[in-house]
Amino acid sequence: MAGLHMQVDKRAVLDAALPAKSVLDFGGGKQASYAQYCQNLGCPEVTIIDCDPSQIDRSQFDVPAMSRNFEEDDLTGLHADLGLMFDVLLYQLGPLRTLRRCLACVDRVCVAQPVLVPGIAPPMHAIFLQTVKDQETQDRLRPTLEGRPSQLIFYFPQSYNYMCWLWGLGADLISAWIEREGFVIREQQTNPRCFGEAWEWWACYAERSSA
Repeated sequence: MAGLHMQVDKRAVLDAALPAKSVLDFGGGKQASYAQYCQNLGCPEVTIIDCDPSQIDRSQFDVPAMSRNFEEDDLTGLHADLGLMFDVLLYQLGPLRTLRRCLACVDRVCVAQPVLVPGIAPPMHAIFLQTVKDQETQDRLRPTLEGRPSQLIFYFPQSYNYMCWLWGLGADLISAWIEREGFVIREQQTNPRCFGEAWEWWACYAERSSA
């Protein structure tokens, strides 16, 4: 849709999920294009759930928002047909707990984020990036932008915020978590080699199983 900047893989899984009766966009404050896209396509109820909804550019986006911390705040009463979790798990102290809490609020979900390329970590493993000590491994895992080391997207425990990557997760592990919560993955997208040789974009669309 004109004027909205959206990644092709996120757009693909979102298109696979739409239309939706209602949408909760978890962490959509910095990328409100996806919530706005849902609203523009006629979804009657779209809400952004973010720890700091004040960062939404109201000159571009007109989507309702509420302030919630995914790991700590009470999410009771929140429910939607479709949930969006784009670039959320990287910087959650407890990514599995956050995923479970958000999935409990929705019947269908789109998840997307950078993941470790297969072989960087053993299957079904995660790397807590703050514990990586040797320089060679740090250099290999450090995300890059256009071939240059990024000073914004890395793990600095002394300046933890939503741009701070804490976890290196694999698509196999995230998929298993989603399926463990009773969802069936219907669509997946992979865009290889983003942010350097160790990372790739991964996205999926999943529905709660009726079995």
